[in-house]
Amino acid sequence: MIGRIARIVGTPGNGVVLGIGDDAAVIDVAGPDYLLATVDMLVERVHFLADAPPRILGRRALAINVSDIAAMGGSPRVALVSLALPASTPEEWVVDLYSGIAEEAGTFGCSVAGGNLSRIDGPRCVDLTVLGGVPREELLTRSGARPGDILGVTGVLGTEAARRALTGARTDVDLPVPVPRVTAGRALAETRRVHAMMDISDGLSGDLRHLARASDVGAILYANRIPVSIAARRAGQFLGIDPLSLALGGGEDYELLIAAPEEDWEMLEASVGEKTSLYQVGTVLAAGEGIVLEQPGGTREPLDATGWSHF
Repeated sequence: MIGRIARIVGTPGNGVVLGIGDDAAVIDVAGPDYLLATVDMLVERVHFLADAPPRILGRRALAINVSDIAAMGGSPRVALVSLALPASTPEEWVVDLYSGIAEEAGTFGCSVAGGNLSRIDGPRCVDLTVLGGVPREELLTRSGARPGDILGVTGVLGTEAARRALTGARTDVDLPVPVPRVTAGRALAETRRVHAMMDISDGLSGDLRHLARASDVGAILYANRIPVSIAARRAGQFLGIDPLSLALGGGEDYELLIAAPEEDWEMLEASVGEKTSLYQVGTVLAAGEGIVLEQPGGTREPLDATGWSHF
C-alpha cells in the first residue's frame, strides 16, 4: 500500500530530499541542518483502549515520533498535535493527555507548538507530527548499507514482547512508553561512519527487511548474537517458547539498527558511551543472497518476516 501511495504522489519537490519510505521525511530548508518531519497516529481500539491513562498515552504518542527522528540521527524540536474526539470526551482527559505530551517533550527539549481539535463520531484519534533537525553531513537513512557492513543494535530486544506473552496483554491495554535513542543516534551520526540506520519498532526481523530493501542488499543474522533480554529468556522458559522469537518478531523495542564498516566498530561502541550497549548481530550481504538466520551450528535458513502488521 505504501508503495502504491508513493507512486501516486510521485517525486516530491519543494526541497524534499527524501519523502515516503524512511523513518522521517527530509527537507532542505537552506540552512546548515536538514529539517526532519515524521507523523504517527494512535487510534482508540487499535492502539489503545478507552480506559488507557491519557497522560501515559500522551507520553507514548510523543515518544514514538521522537524515535523516528532519532533514527535519522536527528534531534526533535517541535511537535504539533491533532485530536479527533467524540463530544462526550471529558475535558480532563484532554488536559491529562496534553500533560503527558508536554512532559515527554520536555525530556527531549521539544516544544509543543500547536495543532488542531476536531469532533468525531467514532473512536478517539491522537495524531502527532514531530519536526527535528540534523546536520546535512550527518543525516542517516535506511538506504546506505553496503555488503560487508556489520549489523548492530543498541540495547536488548524482546522485553515488551515478553510482557505481552506473559500477561496476555496487548500494547493497547497496558501502554508502554519507549525511551527513544536520541543521544545514541546523535552520537552515531556525529561519527559519520554509519552507513544506514533505522529504529526497531515492528521487530528486528521485519525492520531488517525494510533496511535491506531500501539499501538493495541481503543480510545474515547470527542467532547466538541476538541480545535477547532477560525478560524474554524468562518468558520463553516459563511458556515453553523460543525466546529468540520474542526478540526477532515481538516489536516495540525502539532500539536502533545500524549498518557500519567492521573496522569502525570499536569507535562506534565508544561513541555511544557506557550507558548504551551496542551489539553486533549480523552482516550485510549482496542482494542476491537474501535475508537469512544462521543457527549456532552453522545451518542457515530464510529469516521469517515476523513482526507487527498494521492491517
